[in-house]
Amino acid sequence: MGALPIPCFPCSPMPTPSPPIATRDGSHRGAFSNWKLLVLFLGTALALIAGGAGFYFQQEQVVVTEHYNQLQSVARMKASQIFAWRQERLADARMNSSGMIRTLVREWSVTGKPETLEEIRERLAFFQENEGYANMILADAHGRILLSLMPRVTELEKEEQALVYQVAASAVPMFGDFYHCRNCRMIHMNIAAPVLDKNNRVLAVLLLIVDPGQSLYPVIQSWPIKQSNAETLLVRAQGDHVLLLSKLLHEPQATLNYRVPLSNTASPAVQAALGQTGLFRGLDYRGVEVLADLSAIPETGWFMVTKMDALHARAELRFRGVCILLLVVMGAIMTGILVRLTTLSRQKSLTDALLNEEFEHRQTRGEIRATLYSIGEGVISTDAAGLITRMNPVAEQLTGWHEAEALGKPLTQVYRVIDEETGEPVASPVDRVLREQAIVRMSHHTLLIARDDSRRPIVDSGAPIRNEAGQITGVVMIIRDQSKRRAMEKARAESAKRYADLLESISDLIWQTDREHRLSYASPRCLDMLGYSPRECVGLSWLDLLSPNNDSEATRTLVETMAALQPCSQLCLTCRTRDGREVILESNATPVFDQKGRFAGYRGVSRDITERKRTEEAQKRLESQLLQSQKMEVVGRLAGGVAHDFNNMLTVIGSYVEMTLSDLTEQHPLYRRLFEVHKAVQHSADLTRQLLAFARKQVIAPKVLDLNETITAALKMLQRLIGEHIDLQWQPGASLWPVRMDSTQIGQVLANLAVNARDAISGAGHLHIQTANVVVPADDAPCLELSPGDYVLISVKDDGCGMDQETQSRIFEPFFTTKENGCGTGLGLATVYGIVKQNDGAITVASAPGQGTVFHVYLPRAEFSANAMPLTNGAIRQRGVETILLVEDEYAILELAAYILEQRGYTVLMTRSPAEAVDLARRHQGAIHLLLTDLIMPEMNGRDLARTVRDILPAVRVLYMSGYTADIIAHHGGMERLGHFLEKPFTASQLTRKVREVLDQG
Repeated sequence: MGALPIPCFPCSPMPTPSPPIATRDGSHRGAFSNWKLLVLFLGTALALIAGGAGFYFQQEQVVVTEHYNQLQSVARMKASQIFAWRQERLADARMNSSGMIRTLVREWSVTGKPETLEEIRERLAFFQENEGYANMILADAHGRILLSLMPRVTELEKEEQALVYQVAASAVPMFGDFYHCRNCRMIHMNIAAPVLDKNNRVLAVLLLIVDPGQSLYPVIQSWPIKQSNAETLLVRAQGDHVLLLSKLLHEPQATLNYRVPLSNTASPAVQAALGQTGLFRGLDYRGVEVLADLSAIPETGWFMVTKMDALHARAELRFRGVCILLLVVMGAIMTGILVRLTTLSRQKSLTDALLNEEFEHRQTRGEIRATLYSIGEGVISTDAAGLITRMNPVAEQLTGWHEAEALGKPLTQVYRVIDEETGEPVASPVDRVLREQAIVRMSHHTLLIARDDSRRPIVDSGAPIRNEAGQITGVVMIIRDQSKRRAMEKARAESAKRYADLLESISDLIWQTDREHRLSYASPRCLDMLGYSPRECVGLSWLDLLSPNNDSEATRTLVETMAALQPCSQLCLTCRTRDGREVILESNATPVFDQKGRFAGYRGVSRDITERKRTEEAQKRLESQLLQSQKMEVVGRLAGGVAHDFNNMLTVIGSYVEMTLSDLTEQHPLYRRLFEVHKAVQHSADLTRQLLAFARKQVIAPKVLDLNETITAALKMLQRLIGEHIDLQWQPGASLWPVRMDSTQIGQVLANLAVNARDAISGAGHLHIQTANVVVPADDAPCLELSPGDYVLISVKDDGCGMDQETQSRIFEPFFTTKENGCGTGLGLATVYGIVKQNDGAITVASAPGQGTVFHVYLPRAEFSANAMPLTNGAIRQRGVETILLVEDEYAILELAAYILEQRGYTVLMTRSPAEAVDLARRHQGAIHLLLTDLIMPEMNGRDLARTVRDILPAVRVLYMSGYTADIIAHHGGMERLGHFLEKPFTASQLTRKVREVLDQG
């Protein structure tokens, strides 16, 4: 809500005529001007004083910084000089311990000639004279003096002897520390260097005795600029004290005798020994405050204190302070002169202006009164005490008071205002204006109580009325009636709330676009659907929200509809949400035109149908899978129905042909023809097994397998199948889980997939086989027709020609092939499908024309348990003399099996009836070693027969045979519980081999 206009009042409105104010205003104005000039003078003086003080403190920092920089420069120079002095002394020691001195010492150590020792003395004396050393001593490794240039020195000092031991042990030159010489009562330092023999063993140690007072102390004490209160100290830590090593300026005899306890932290020497570096203020050995730079001497245990008296820095600072004070005093005097001149000038100009202002003042008062009474809002003015001085007609109407009645009354009596929410009286606006001395806008939530106790909402503001001197002489109040505005706002708010509630209750997204097809409005549902807030959606177009996976036809329809400005209905668009998800929106929209017929945008409604679409797609997929499963089941039942009879016929044909061939030579005219018949029987048997494998009804002997080992063993066979022009790549998975499956079925699956890949590759290519462990979650299990859990994945990938979606939908159908007539049976992939399903697995295919094919085979993870039957060692004998009870309801098979076994030497008791077989078992006088029985018979199945016979003959062994499918066999107990089993069709050799195997296993 905008602020109320505040009229400008140059002076306080007066209810009655006032006497002339020229003299009074003139005196006031003059006094005010003089007061201001005095304040200006005092302010300028204070500013000069503050500026001078600030400049003084700044100069104090400058002086301290300058002296510290000077100390730091001297300290760095001294440190480098001391380091260079030490390096020169070490170089002297190395030079004198090598070269000719080394040669002479070696010679003297061998010959012991005095003249050799004298020559060493002469050379050392020459060097001592030129370099200024106090003495030079040649000692052996045990610290005994061999030669000293000072004859009175016959024994080494303890510091010298300790240094000799260190050099003799390390064979490197070393620098000693300061010490008092007991022979000459002076301070000395030592430099020691080893004299080595040809094998670099220490023959002797050369000691160079230095008087630091002649060489080192002058270097320390000299300064670039001579100053009487500055000096440099060398110190080192010794126990719980700090020892001064160099001469003191004010106490020359204190060298190596003056110690400062480490507890005296105000001492620069102590701070240096404690490791502090840089600027430090403290008290020196005299107790005088000093500025010091602390540093450590490299490669030594020494610390250097470069210091000067703080009094010297203060003297310079005092001089600068006096200069600053003089400048401040001169500035204050000049300011006073300027203020006086300005006062005289203003007094003259004020006298001339007073007459003009009095005339303008009277004219302005009339204009103000006319303005107040013409304003559309209520206006009430008061004096500084809060008494009403004027009211306009609008204020009279709002308060119910006439101006004549209200004049002179307190504002709180006429203008009663309470808080709209609490009903508490609102503080007097006059008090607040007088307190804050500025324009005040009161609360919008207030009610004005009129004289007749009626109430109406208002908004008000107050402003101070000032005279020419700036003093507040009263307050003017501006009052605006808010009754009509409140009613309009209430109606608008209720309408907006109804509209917002309506939008919130609608589950669909309501939106509107502008002429550029960009969203100008989106209902709050956009946050749930797209992840964008309504504000974030503004400025986006539907094309910005579309997913890259959106149907191209739907995108084209959207663009064409918007270009033609036509309505759209049930347009499905795939959009990408803010977090990357994809949602499908079904939209209905209508173009909107303004009053001039110009296009203004679209208004539409969008509904999230993602779950509905997913449900529909899942339903279609399940229906397709169900249809495929039903189709496979029909073919499987057909295959299983003919398997038994077909296997019996193949058994009779194959066995008789095999026995006939064994009686003929290869040169016999009928041998070749019978051999082709035998091959046809074998091919028919294989075809039957493939059909049963596809129908998941073949008889298998599953066991726990390591697929990596099984596939590795089959690689040579697979390479022969696909040929040398195709590169076979094998990538076994790590720590692969075991599976429970017939190993021959694994070979069938790999062989069929490899042949399929070979036929798809023209020329050279690659076939990649890979295994891995996978976990199928509950969400993906229905699509794969699997139960959630652990599976082993076999991936077979080729880079062949690939296939389209229509071909992929039929590849597992039996007898479906893309090869030319006569080039394939169409049972390869159908067999793979059947084997995988028989083992509770799943197979998927991914392919595209020109992009190769990938088959994924999922096999369930098995526990580490196996029912593998023990194998016999050695060759199995084909003949025997045992007695066999043969039971078979198919007469041809009965006669055939009895003939084969009798030919091999066995005694055969044969019958077609299980009951008769039980009777034979009871009546036969001799032993019956084996019961060979069909598994499925009319009167009694083979399992029950075997149980009955074993009750009679406990030691009899049992061999079952059957041509029925695996599901029927499972209904009668399953392979695992049957034991020995012979699958039909079988040949004579297979029968005799299996019989011999069972009998020999005991």
